[in-house]
Amino acid sequence: MALKTVLVTGGAGLAAASIASAAPAGVRVIVTRPQPVQPAGQGNFASADWTDAEQAARLFDEYRFDAVAHCLEPSGRAGADHVQSTRNIVGLCSERGAYLVYVSGNEVFDGSAGPYGEDDPVSPVSAPGKLHVACEMLAVTGLEECAVARPSLMFGLAGTDCPAGMIMTALGAGKQLTLPEDLFDNPVSGRQFGEAVWRMLETRPWGAVHIAGRDSVSRHEFGLRVAAACGLDRTLLTPARGGNSKDTGTCAVNIALKTAKMEQELGIAASGLETALADLFPARPV
Repeated sequence: MALKTVLVTGGAGLAAASIASAAPAGVRVIVTRPQPVQPAGQGNFASADWTDAEQAARLFDEYRFDAVAHCLEPSGRAGADHVQSTRNIVGLCSERGAYLVYVSGNEVFDGSAGPYGEDDPVSPVSAPGKLHVACEMLAVTGLEECAVARPSLMFGLAGTDCPAGMIMTALGAGKQLTLPEDLFDNPVSGRQFGEAVWRMLETRPWGAVHIAGRDSVSRHEFGLRVAAACGLDRTLLTPARGGNSKDTGTCAVNIALKTAKMEQELGIAASGLETALADLFPARPV
């Protein structure tokens, strides 16, 4: 079925921005957030409180979404709010026949046995991981047609939750930054993530799909690569041990993801980190 109108929630975040920017020509994309960048009604942004079942239903009635990419809102709408938002969106997708891609993350794994495939059991240790598992379950138990997109550490220049942007801001201001040297991901660019989610929206797979890059690196090494790509002072980055950060939990060590399903079912090859950074910062060779 050709897509006409697609809802993307979590509009302040990198995931939503990456999906919206990758939209194919001819598809109307409505990006929502509690307090939009633009006033409601202008452009493709709209204000929405998805915890409000009546407001959610009105928005589905108004726009008649063919499909939904549901992302976590990074501006404080987490915890019980996100669970309720997901519950309302799952119910409306079921009633209206809209396909859902729930955007989760690699925090659903504890890091003791990475890299992880889609069939490996989830074992979250952090609050974000537990939140995503709860919402994944709402989606797959409440819908006959849905998928879960699990990105690894995502980077880009948009959104309030962009790790590359946070590194650039700190180093650009001359501030020291400490990053774990024993916490591993295989980072994926927002551009490749957006492309993968649109492929999912178009082909409608079932179940989880891991979206990640080719190279597994520590968070500290990732910071060093970003600094080099931007021409910033790498000596401001300090490695730390402990396998954790404030948002990944105390047991995470290797939360890298396997990409075979992404490559085989979506036809998207995992990009190397240097290639992805060179694409993000084309003026500066990596």
